[in-house]
Amino acid sequence: MAEHDLSRRGFLRLAGATAVGALMAACQPEVVVETVVQEVEKVVKETVLVEGEEKVVEKVVKETVIVEKEAQRDVLLTFLSQQPTIGEQEPINILFTTFEEEHPGIRVSRITTAAGDDYFTKLVTMTAAGTPPDLFYMPPWNLAYFKDENLLAALDPYVQLRDGGVDPNNIVPGLLEEYSWNGVLLGLPMFASILRIWAYNKDAFDAAGVDYPTRYWGWDEFIEKATAVMTYEGDEPDMWGAFPALGDNAHLLPWLWTFGGDFYNYPDLNACALTRPESIEAMQASVDLLREYKVQPPPEIGPTDLGISFAAGKIATSAVGTGAWVDPANREQSAWPFRFGLIEQPTVKETHCLIHSTGISMSATAADRDTAWELLAFLMSEESQIFYSERTGGISGLLTVGAKYAFADLPPEDHAVINEGMEYARSRVYWRTPVWGANATAAQQIWQAMWLGEITAEEACNQACAEIDPVLEDALSQ
Repeated sequence: MAEHDLSRRGFLRLAGATAVGALMAACQPEVVVETVVQEVEKVVKETVLVEGEEKVVEKVVKETVIVEKEAQRDVLLTFLSQQPTIGEQEPINILFTTFEEEHPGIRVSRITTAAGDDYFTKLVTMTAAGTPPDLFYMPPWNLAYFKDENLLAALDPYVQLRDGGVDPNNIVPGLLEEYSWNGVLLGLPMFASILRIWAYNKDAFDAAGVDYPTRYWGWDEFIEKATAVMTYEGDEPDMWGAFPALGDNAHLLPWLWTFGGDFYNYPDLNACALTRPESIEAMQASVDLLREYKVQPPPEIGPTDLGISFAAGKIATSAVGTGAWVDPANREQSAWPFRFGLIEQPTVKETHCLIHSTGISMSATAADRDTAWELLAFLMSEESQIFYSERTGGISGLLTVGAKYAFADLPPEDHAVINEGMEYARSRVYWRTPVWGANATAAQQIWQAMWLGEITAEEACNQACAEIDPVLEDALSQ
């Protein structure tokens, strides 16, 4: 995969034999000046009388002047990361090093800690002690807690009122929504984003003599092709037609959306929306794939235990996350043993996919927020995002970068699916709801009973809302 050529401002100086490429600095460092009162000497000419004759002589005089000169900054920024260590050759560390080189007088202290509860305990403890990290890793599903505790700085003044180097119109709308709360921007999607789209096995379609899916395919085409592409060994399917991957409720969201349904009422997120006719229709459609059309392996046969999966080449079409096709150990090696194409989720009423990212927030009590913003703007610059995307294989939250550099090997039609999907993707951050985790677990158990044929789709949706609404009402009343 070709590295992006960067040439505008200097070259990245890396340690170690594996360091490759060059990286432009994203934004010019702010020039800090200070006013200084100082005494200077100057030579002046003066006419004097010498033995009755006028002569011009020079003499040195001193005077006090006020001058402005560039100050030498000495700033230490702290970044808290949810990982045990940050290796020298990790992209984020290389970006920090480049920033330091391009901004003399500013240093970045990398603070690491274990993931999960340990990380958030560390963040709260540092803040309570009066030494908050200037910038820190912030997954959007934890935004609610830290927003309520007033730990997050509003970034809008930097984005909107200054030449800060970050154009909000160039951020994926769904990700901008993901990090906004009541119109206030509380973070930026610095790290790789994941988009839920669909993929299809070209080898399976060719073997069955079935045309590939067409862009924005509808429900009828989906069922027709999923049925036609199936093959059998005796009475048992050898190639299944479809797998919508509804294993958790986050992945269920785009399935509900395409039918016009939803999990919670949006944007209030204060009531279950699964009893809406459109939501029931969506859940019935998920049952129909199993029971009526029989194109999806049913849960009772234990498809995972039997090795039936899209990645194993046993299912012709499936919902996937971007990058699932790449071998993590070798990004130029496909993880799928077949030729594939990317496609939108089958559309019934609307076409929406799910996107989410992990970003960086700024402490509301950071000692030098202006300088912290310089670093955050640098990380969110197009040049830094290209660098990070190339090396991690994750799509960027910037529309101008997208998946172009993460998956340079993909054909243009597959890039179009991803890049267009980013524009109509929704984040619909239901994890902001105080009981999302508990609601999701309860609902998932109900869906399993529905898919096993123990209850109808309508009964399942009614049961889910009966579980969700009381818990949600109680949480919101506190």
